[in-house]
Amino acid sequence: ISTSLSSSGWLAAATRSKVLLYCLKNMDPPRKVPLDTTIEVTSSKRERIREIALSDDLLAILTYSHLIVYEYREPGNIERHRVANEQLDQAGAWTPKSLSISQNRSVDEQIARPDIWAWIAVGGQGENAVKIFKFIRDRRWNLQNRKLMLKCASNTGSINFVGFSTNRSSLPEASVIFGITNSNEIHCWDLRKLSQRDLFSTWQIDGCQKTNQSPNRGGITSATIFLSQSGRPYIFCTADQKAGSELSGSFIAPIGSRPPQRHILQESAIGRNVLHGSVASNGIFSVVIEDEEMRLLTLRGVNGGLTCRKEYLRWPSKLKNAATGVSGLSITILESHGKLNIVAVDCWRNILSREINVPGLP
Repeated sequence: ISTSLSSSGWLAAATRSKVLLYCLKNMDPPRKVPLDTTIEVTSSKRERIREIALSDDLLAILTYSHLIVYEYREPGNIERHRVANEQLDQAGAWTPKSLSISQNRSVDEQIARPDIWAWIAVGGQGENAVKIFKFIRDRRWNLQNRKLMLKCASNTGSINFVGFSTNRSSLPEASVIFGITNSNEIHCWDLRKLSQRDLFSTWQIDGCQKTNQSPNRGGITSATIFLSQSGRPYIFCTADQKAGSELSGSFIAPIGSRPPQRHILQESAIGRNVLHGSVASNGIFSVVIEDEEMRLLTLRGVNGGLTCRKEYLRWPSKLKNAATGVSGLSITILESHGKLNIVAVDCWRNILSREINVPGLP
């Protein structure tokens, strides 16, 4: 039902009751990855897994009522490395729906740079849109606060997707969190303004542009906040425009623009039925997964904003969406020594990986 990839080279895949961990560094040429660890989470039908998320060192598991966190790369029995087990549902008054995690650097780098932290965000329902948790690594991981609430006065539905911006600062609060509702509204919270216990959304944009759009006619399928080459934050949203849909296509919008602006991406570069997408941390390249195809797009400036070039690379893809309301798709894009390393996986653990030479890439 859910997958997650980490930049440290791990894959997590979840069923309703357990999480399977794989180290992609052990991947054979036929793309077969040996199982490393199995975590049995629950056998109760009332306490099933909704979603999972990996950072370099932490595994977050969202059930129907709890957030469970493990430090998954430590040797030995993983149950000994549980970091947190937090109840979320408030006796049925608040239902968790979505999950994301952000970590500033790996524990492997702690000797040289000791300030290591992680945020976990859980999307929910109504005005109390998102709960966030802050973890600090000293000799071990510790939960610094029980929870902070990100609010949205106009939200009457649920937060189906939640995520973090790229954070190039050493300060944990230098992040933006986004939440996407089941009516395709996008809300953003700037954590630098988190001076009180609760923070209301600081910017929003209607991802649908049609007030009468039926949710069965497609919607936003993924979103990534990234920094452009000039340092300006943008959000890249992919959309599934199903037959008969009046939903606007995939787009890029600058964060904080008032009124909100967007550049709809041309169908000559990106199709109508995009299952998932992501943007490289350099803000130049994007990867999208469509039906039977994966594409590498190059972003460029246009009229004070960003769009993508008409030219792109593509490869056949057998990756599929889940039919459970959670996409089950994950993408990582790593940059090193003049190369892009792309890995994508679906909930059936089908893996698609590509290495692309990019002259001049640091």
